[in-house]
Amino acid sequence: MSGLLQDLIARQAPERVAVVFNEARLTYGDMEGQSNRVARRLRETGVRPGDRVCFLAPKSPLPLIWMLGILKAGAIHVPLDPASPAARLQKIIDACEPRRVLTADEPFTDGDSDAPLEPAARPEDPAHILFTSGSTGTPKGVLMRWARCSACAKARSSPCRRTGSSSG
Repeated sequence: MSGLLQDLIARQAPERVAVVFNEARLTYGDMEGQSNRVARRLRETGVRPGDRVCFLAPKSPLPLIWMLGILKAGAIHVPLDPASPAARLQKIIDACEPRRVLTADEPFTDGDSDAPLEPAARPEDPAHILFTSGSTGTPKGVLMRWARCSACAKARSSPCRRTGSSSG
């Protein structure tokens, strides 16, 4: 295993619940299968490793599946906030020049195969671009590499350990 984020997800027990959103529950197996279909569809529609893919959807499990599928395709994921003004979203899209923009109108989770793709990324490759407000009012993209994203995911998934003693 490469230590990339998608490998951390794939190693989880497939029947374990990964995401709870309102009444919806998504297992790690569900996430794995759906994100593999997204990755496959992205590749079939011309997305290649290193391409940028934006996604725009209201809060739900779908953006998590897209993010994972984009990463599995070896592309760079760029989340767009649906609450942002249209002009800001357009500036972000113009700045990152995505190969594809995913929206809830076309979820991209259909397909025939849940089988994973061959890994297309290395830890030193770009994985994520997060746009900040920018001090000038123009959105500014901050690039994160796979190794950093994986380190953050590992840190957040590890149980906290208390050290030392506390009196009180």
